[in-house]
Amino acid sequence: MSIPETRWRCEQFHQSRTNANNGCQIINAQIHSDYEESTVESNKGNMVSLEKKSPEERLNICRKYYFGGFAFLPLLWLINAIWFYKQAFKVEPYPQQAQIRTYVIRSAIGTLAWLLIIIIWNVLFQVFRTKMGPAGDYLTFVVPRGYY
Repeated sequence: MSIPETRWRCEQFHQSRTNANNGCQIINAQIHSDYEESTVESNKGNMVSLEKKSPEERLNICRKYYFGGFAFLPLLWLINAIWFYKQAFKVEPYPQQAQIRTYVIRSAIGTLAWLLIIIIWNVLFQVFRTKMGPAGDYLTFVVPRGYY
Protein backbone atom coordinates (compact mmCIF):
# COMPACT_ATOMS: atom_id res chain seq x y z
CA MET A 1 0.00 0.00 0.00
CA SER A 2 1.42 3.38 -0.98
CA ILE A 3 1.57 6.62 1.00
CA PRO A 4 -1.23 8.33 -1.01
CA GLU A 5 -3.50 5.37 -0.29
CA THR A 6 -2.63 5.70 3.39
CA ARG A 7 -3.59 9.37 3.38
CA TRP A 8 -6.84 8.62 1.59
CA ARG A 9 -7.71 5.91 4.13
CA CYS A 10 -6.95 8.31 6.97
CA GLU A 11 -9.16 11.02 5.43
CA GLN A 12 -11.96 8.52 5.02
CA PHE A 13 -11.52 7.45 8.60
CA HIS A 14 -11.55 11.09 9.76
CA GLN A 15 -14.90 11.60 8.11
CA SER A 16 -16.47 8.47 9.56
CA ARG A 17 -15.12 8.40 13.10
CA THR A 18 -14.81 10.85 15.93
CA ASN A 19 -11.61 9.27 17.21
CA ALA A 20 -9.91 9.56 13.84
CA ASN A 21 -6.38 10.25 15.02
CA ASN A 22 -6.15 6.98 16.92
CA GLY A 23 -7.63 5.11 13.97
CA CYS A 24 -5.07 6.55 11.56
CA GLN A 25 -2.27 5.53 13.87
CA ILE A 26 -3.59 1.96 13.86
CA ILE A 27 -3.91 1.97 10.06
CA ASN A 28 -0.44 3.45 9.61
CA ALA A 29 1.06 0.94 12.04
CA GLN A 30 -0.55 -1.92 10.10
CA ILE A 31 0.66 -0.57 6.76
CA HIS A 32 4.22 -0.06 8.02
CA SER A 33 4.36 -3.51 9.60
CA ASP A 34 3.13 -5.07 6.33
CA TYR A 35 5.77 -3.09 4.43
CA GLU A 36 8.58 -4.12 6.83
CA GLU A 37 7.59 -7.79 6.61
CA SER A 38 7.55 -7.70 2.81
CA THR A 39 10.90 -5.86 2.75
CA VAL A 40 12.53 -8.42 5.06
CA GLU A 41 11.16 -11.30 2.99
CA SER A 42 12.35 -9.76 -0.29
CA ASN A 43 15.85 -9.06 1.10
CA LYS A 44 16.42 -12.61 2.31
CA GLY A 45 17.41 -13.66 -1.19
CA ASN A 46 19.89 -10.78 -1.46
CA MET A 47 22.03 -11.86 1.49
CA VAL A 48 25.25 -13.59 0.49
CA SER A 49 25.47 -17.12 1.83
CA LEU A 50 28.76 -18.90 1.38
CA GLU A 51 27.03 -22.28 1.46
CA LYS A 52 25.14 -21.34 -1.71
CA LYS A 53 28.34 -20.36 -3.54
CA SER A 54 30.49 -22.79 -5.48
CA PRO A 55 33.99 -23.47 -4.14
CA GLU A 56 35.50 -21.46 -6.99
CA GLU A 57 33.29 -18.46 -6.14
CA ARG A 58 34.22 -18.72 -2.46
CA LEU A 59 37.90 -18.77 -3.33
CA ASN A 60 37.47 -15.80 -5.67
CA ILE A 61 35.66 -13.73 -3.00
CA CYS A 62 38.21 -14.66 -0.33
CA ARG A 63 41.08 -13.74 -2.67
CA LYS A 64 39.50 -10.35 -3.49
CA TYR A 65 39.07 -9.51 0.21
CA TYR A 66 42.66 -10.61 0.92
CA PHE A 67 44.19 -8.45 -1.82
CA GLY A 68 41.83 -5.58 -0.97
CA GLY A 69 43.38 -5.48 2.50
CA PHE A 70 46.70 -4.43 0.95
CA ALA A 71 45.05 -1.16 -0.14
CA PHE A 72 45.37 0.05 3.49
CA LEU A 73 41.97 -1.47 4.31
CA PRO A 74 42.69 -3.80 7.24
CA LEU A 75 38.97 -4.04 7.95
CA LEU A 76 38.68 -6.19 4.81
CA TRP A 77 41.20 -8.59 6.31
CA LEU A 78 39.18 -8.75 9.53
CA ILE A 79 35.97 -9.44 7.61
CA ASN A 80 37.75 -12.04 5.49
CA ALA A 81 39.15 -13.85 8.53
CA ILE A 82 35.79 -13.92 10.31
CA TRP A 83 33.56 -14.63 7.33
CA PHE A 84 35.64 -17.44 5.83
CA TYR A 85 36.78 -19.05 9.10
CA LYS A 86 34.09 -21.72 8.94
CA GLN A 87 34.87 -22.47 5.27
CA ALA A 88 38.58 -22.72 6.01
CA PHE A 89 38.52 -24.87 9.15
CA LYS A 90 35.08 -26.31 9.99
CA VAL A 91 33.55 -27.82 6.83
CA GLU A 92 34.38 -31.04 5.01
CA PRO A 93 37.52 -30.75 2.88
CA TYR A 94 37.25 -29.63 -0.73
CA PRO A 95 39.99 -28.76 -3.25
CA GLN A 96 39.97 -24.96 -2.77
CA GLN A 97 39.93 -25.15 1.03
CA ALA A 98 43.72 -25.10 1.36
CA GLN A 99 43.97 -21.80 -0.54
CA ILE A 100 41.07 -20.29 1.42
CA ARG A 101 42.74 -21.39 4.65
CA THR A 102 45.95 -19.65 3.57
CA TYR A 103 44.10 -16.41 2.80
CA VAL A 104 42.20 -16.58 6.11
CA ILE A 105 45.37 -17.10 8.15
CA ARG A 106 47.22 -14.33 6.31
CA SER A 107 44.22 -12.01 6.71
CA ALA A 108 44.16 -12.65 10.46
CA ILE A 109 47.90 -12.01 10.70
CA GLY A 110 47.54 -8.79 8.68
CA THR A 111 44.69 -7.62 10.91
CA LEU A 112 46.72 -8.26 14.04
CA ALA A 113 49.75 -6.49 12.54
CA TRP A 114 47.66 -3.40 11.73
CA LEU A 115 46.10 -3.47 15.18
CA LEU A 116 49.54 -3.67 16.78
CA ILE A 117 50.85 -0.78 14.64
CA ILE A 118 47.85 1.41 15.50
CA ILE A 119 48.14 0.67 19.23
CA ILE A 120 51.89 1.39 19.25
CA TRP A 121 51.40 4.65 17.32
CA ASN A 122 48.61 5.72 19.69
CA VAL A 123 50.66 5.04 22.83
CA LEU A 124 53.82 6.71 21.47
CA PHE A 125 51.88 9.73 20.26
CA GLN A 126 50.13 10.22 23.59
CA VAL A 127 53.36 9.85 25.53
CA PHE A 128 55.55 12.03 23.30
CA ARG A 129 53.04 14.56 21.90
CA THR A 130 54.31 17.41 24.02
CA LYS A 131 57.93 16.69 23.07
CA MET A 132 57.02 16.91 19.37
CA GLY A 133 56.33 20.63 19.74
CA PRO A 134 54.13 22.27 17.10
CA ALA A 135 54.08 19.12 14.95
CA GLY A 136 52.34 17.27 17.78
CA ASP A 137 49.77 20.04 18.04
CA TYR A 138 49.12 19.99 14.30
CA LEU A 139 48.44 16.25 14.47
CA THR A 140 46.05 16.70 17.40
CA PHE A 141 42.37 17.37 16.75
CA VAL A 142 41.71 18.76 20.23
CA VAL A 143 44.74 20.20 22.02
CA PRO A 144 44.60 19.64 25.79
CA ARG A 145 45.30 22.77 27.83
CA GLY A 146 48.04 23.20 30.38
CA TYR A 147 50.88 21.19 28.94
CA TYR A 148 53.16 24.06 27.83
